[in-house]
Amino acid sequence: MAHSTPLPGRVHHKLILLLACWLLSLGCSVHPSSGSVVPLSHVGRAGHGGTIMSADQLADYTGCTEIHGSLTISSPTLRHVSSLSSVQVVTGDLIIKNNPLLGDLKGLGALVKVRDVLIISNRKLPNLDGLNQLRVARTLEIYGNRSLNSTLGLGALTSLSALVVHGSQLSTVYSLPVVELDALIVTDNGRLHSLRGLTQLRKVGYLELRNNPLLFGGQANLLPHLVSTQALVEMGNLSFSQAEAERLRDKNLSLPQRSTTLLSLQNHSESPRR
Repeated sequence: MAHSTPLPGRVHHKLILLLACWLLSLGCSVHPSSGSVVPLSHVGRAGHGGTIMSADQLADYTGCTEIHGSLTISSPTLRHVSSLSSVQVVTGDLIIKNNPLLGDLKGLGALVKVRDVLIISNRKLPNLDGLNQLRVARTLEIYGNRSLNSTLGLGALTSLSALVVHGSQLSTVYSLPVVELDALIVTDNGRLHSLRGLTQLRKVGYLELRNNPLLFGGQANLLPHLVSTQALVEMGNLSFSQAEAERLRDKNLSLPQRSTTLLSLQNHSESPRR
């Protein structure tokens, strides 16, 4: 019987590397110390994005500090996201939608950077407390969320390109320390009466305000900061509903001197831009 010849050490190591590459292509990795196969979400305290629909799937991210790709949280049963408490960076989008029992975002307290944040139709979510460390995002979109009454929790967000607030129960936009926005879109918010939390805003590329019946309305609002020359230095495209444009005129508010493009009046029935 022929005896097998032991493989040279160099060839043996190459085979191990090839095996590791094959395992990576299957969505797994080889743990550097034990050589055992573990889910990629546990390797190097980094994980891959995906959709979380259960507590077990949420638990897979325990201890992760970085998530590669986009992460969607959409579950009929989740009440919290505490297993994400170590996550500091999401390289893709963070989408939190259709979570009827989700009561807070405190499990995201370590998050510092993400691409886009979408918070959509989470009917028990009262505020955004839990995003207190978030500093950098491209877009923040808030849709629905019928219990959401405060944007408190966004006080560290200084780098943001676009803010969209649509169909919310918010009364005021609080504490957003951004200085410049490419787009600010605020539509169909029945209780919103103030944007005074944007007092540091100096430049807007595109501004759209529609179907916010209390905005610029009562004396308590004083309108103030958003479209007054004391706040904004420069505006780009402007789009208001007829009613909001009339409320602006009633208050004799002037637009910034460097507002260069046409103020257009939009019909109330038009759908919001996304």
